[in-house]
Amino acid sequence: TICENSANFWWTQQALFVSMASALFIGIEGSRRQIPHLWAYLAVGQILPISFAQNLFFVAMILFPISEEGLATQIPGPVTQCLPVAAYYILLARAPTSIGKPIFMSIIVLLRILLICPSLFRTFVFEALGLTSMSMQNAQSGYTTSYVLALFCSSVLFLQQTAWALREHKVADILKAINSSPAVSALGYDFILYIVSCTAWFLTSPDEHGAKAA
Repeated sequence: TICENSANFWWTQQALFVSMASALFIGIEGSRRQIPHLWAYLAVGQILPISFAQNLFFVAMILFPISEEGLATQIPGPVTQCLPVAAYYILLARAPTSIGKPIFMSIIVLLRILLICPSLFRTFVFEALGLTSMSMQNAQSGYTTSYVLALFCSSVLFLQQTAWALREHKVADILKAINSSPAVSALGYDFILYIVSCTAWFLTSPDEHGAKAA
């Protein structure tokens, strides 16, 4: 039902967008703050609403402020940050044309795997291959590139899906689709709660990045 029509999939897509945003944020900020067991937060986001996992991580950020020692260690390099992001959006772009086909469930499973790929493999693969950044300059480059890539891909797919939905539905019908089924409602309201939570966090949290730069 989450992909039954373009209006339902519009809400599904928003939830998938913020899932990647949350995975990037948890992976990067968790590494910078040396928060232990990052995989647990990512796992919670796969099982429970992503808004719950994100708010749980906000609590962890309060308990683990940025330390100078943690700024440039245990951080995936730019390539290892961006490759899973690019693969995620390529699969997400393919998803609408795969609905109803056997490959659709494979795409959904791969999307889930790619969300946790950087954090899960960092200790076991990336460090062994020397693919982690040990300088703040390289790490910051990776942060910026991965965020910009995610923002660009999300924007393109958002416009594409919105245009598709508007060809078949009125704006009011797209908004009402959030209540079309329990599955769509769960994803749609989770997306809204995520946006509200992140907005509240960034409006009320201290500007640690600016403080460190100063």
